[in-house]
Order: sequence, then C-alpha cells, then structure tokens
Amino acid sequence: MASNGELGKLERILNEELERAYNALMKANKSAPSEFRLPDGMLRIQQAGDNHNRALDVYLVALKRFNDYAIRKIVPDDLKSL
Repeated sequence: MASNGELGKLERILNEELERAYNALMKANKSAPSEFRLPDGMLRIQQAGDNHNRALDVYLVALKRFNDYAIRKIVPDDLKSL
C-alpha cells in the first residue's frame, strides 16, 4: 500500500499533467483564426481545428487519468514505479 507521501506525489504529478493539457487546449482555442481570409483562410481554419482536436484528446486522457486516481485510486501504469 502506498504511503501518504507517495499518494501526494502521484496526485501532484497527475494534476500538473492535467494543467499542462488544459493550458495547451486553451492556447489552441485562442490560436483559431478570427477572420476568414483568402487564399489561406480555409487552410488556417483546418489547421486550427486539427490543433484543437489534438489538444482536446490529450486533455481528455489527462482528465481521465486524474479522475481515475482521485476517485478510484487507480494508479496509471506508467506511474506505478514511483
């Protein structure tokens, strides 16, 4: 069984991971073009959407990892050695 210090460290790591993912998602949201300009307007919109989708995927994984640990005390496989 993990000690309180180990549990605190895991929670801190997962929280930092979640914060980084959230910040990346917010940055992707802000980088979306506000105007449609030719000739590259469609490409810029598509790229912004792709960036947003990638950032959202990373955020959702980080959120699931954090919630699994916070609610069910499920330690992600890559952090079990800590």
